[in-house]
Amino acid sequence: MVLVHHYVLVDESSKYKWGFNFARPSIVSQQCTGIGLMTALDGGLACNACIDLRVARGGSNPGSRFLPNWSIILKKCIERRTRDALTEIDIEDAERLMHTKDICFNERGMVLKEEASAQVKYAQRMRRLSKILPTGSIKVITPRSIPSPKSFFLIAHDLYLNNPTFSKSILTSLMESMVTQMTNPTKSPKIEARAMNFFRYIATVSPQAAELVGANLGSAPSKRWMRALNARMPAK
Repeated sequence: MVLVHHYVLVDESSKYKWGFNFARPSIVSQQCTGIGLMTALDGGLACNACIDLRVARGGSNPGSRFLPNWSIILKKCIERRTRDALTEIDIEDAERLMHTKDICFNERGMVLKEEASAQVKYAQRMRRLSKILPTGSIKVITPRSIPSPKSFFLIAHDLYLNNPTFSKSILTSLMESMVTQMTNPTKSPKIEARAMNFFRYIATVSPQAAELVGANLGSAPSKRWMRALNARMPAK
């Protein structure tokens, strides 16, 4: 079972909260005294309030809905990280998590929610792309699935190693620049020469166009740095 307390917060208005049993995270009653008097269903000692909570019927019993439901949801989230393909059901699950209120998650849970949102947006882009490409261009396991982001970038990895047209493309250079900036943020990030010359050339034609392109591609050098480079050497 996924450790729900690692990702999920309990609504303050509920009859239970996160606590500890034998130094382990556990669901306890809001009226928990912290003094174990009776043997609970899980074998540990619990106070009367926690015993009553665990035998209650309906939604007030965390063992009937809260813990099992969240455990299934979180298990699916973690499994999607390593999938070779995302099915329609995977995307529907991710979309439901994406629309879950932020107050349900702690910091680690918010990371899972952001991942789910990225997976949904990725699936939408891939589906649009598949409609305009020749049939079979995007390899899928089932007709209603899409390659996972992991699989998609593994395809790009193979192309980078084996296809000179791909590895020498300006788009690849821009991707290298973006990855470098995202993983090593500095005031003066190193940008691959082809990407740098691309932005500098556009800036010589139209500074406004260079600013627009840079904003959309997300990997452009700053205006100040561009001025400094242009002062040192002309664009090639």
